[in-house]
Amino acid sequence: MKRIIKITESDLARIVKRVIKESVTIDPYVLKPSNGNLQITDTKLQKSYTYKLEKKTFLSNIDLTVKNIDNNGLTVSSMGMTKTAPLEKEKVKAVIKKNWGASQMEHTTKAGDTIIFTRV
Repeated sequence: MKRIIKITESDLARIVKRVIKESVTIDPYVLKPSNGNLQITDTKLQKSYTYKLEKKTFLSNIDLTVKNIDNNGLTVSSMGMTKTAPLEKEKVKAVIKKNWGASQMEHTTKAGDTIIFTRV
């Protein structure tokens, strides 16, 4: 059985703003969370890839769950902790452009952490 729900215009505007806020545009790419991963869309090619993120460590890689991305940064969680890291848009754009469609990409943050993007 289908249900019809009624929402106000202000509710609809709030929902749209929230959805827009949960993505970042680094022209021509749009980055947004997708089931704990990061979806990257090339708006010119109309092609999307989804990547699992891992933090590279000496012993092994640590899985990162993408919670949110906006102009303030990328919010990820791992092992019960949540952290928001600033988004270095130009560096990220360069990595994506150089490796577009690759099965794996790497990005080193300002803090010196190496983040591995693995296509899923």
